[in-house]
Amino acid sequence: MLRNGNKWYSAFPLNHGQAQEIPNNSGVLAVTANENLFGGHAAILLESVDQHGDARVRLIDLTAEIGGSQELERIGSGSAGSYTSNSGTNEVTITIRDIPVNEKYFAVIERLDFQSFVVKNAEIDSVIREAEAFQRAVKDGKYVFRKYGGKLAKSTSSRGKVGVNCADFCIIVLRQAKIANLDDRLVNTPIRVAGGRRRQRKTPE
Repeated sequence: MLRNGNKWYSAFPLNHGQAQEIPNNSGVLAVTANENLFGGHAAILLESVDQHGDARVRLIDLTAEIGGSQELERIGSGSAGSYTSNSGTNEVTITIRDIPVNEKYFAVIERLDFQSFVVKNAEIDSVIREAEAFQRAVKDGKYVFRKYGGKLAKSTSSRGKVGVNCADFCIIVLRQAKIANLDDRLVNTPIRVAGGRRRQRKTPE
């Protein structure tokens, strides 16, 4: 987020790079993706301003800890995770955390592809609740990591399990929260759920 005078502006403008003001009790949700040799990583960033004019930025995403026979699945996923000695582990982790808005933050977001949505704070609360519901389902053993995601991952998962990647997580959470109905394709990639191209930003004048 950017502050100009007593107004807050999104770091993820919606239309043709024009600055997007965030008034009190409102926010902007951005589905983001970075690009790297391993396929990138998708995440959701939530910018919000409360009734007092105080700003907050949160990040939610899915990462994977891959080990044993599943170690190669991390290639192309963009998911962070370290090797574990447990043979065949394929564990999903859901992160929900606050992000400090500083120079490092702006350096990172300048490199992200994204698509964004204007939301109310109640809708942001709904997204957090759905992420927490997904997190509980992970603990119950419902989800396992599959690098390609999409319908291919679901169809090749073992019985009683649902294969997902970081892009699937964004699709499921936003659909359940009734924010956006992003396509669930044969293969889901970070860059596609993030809108497929980098948008030009414009600093508020």
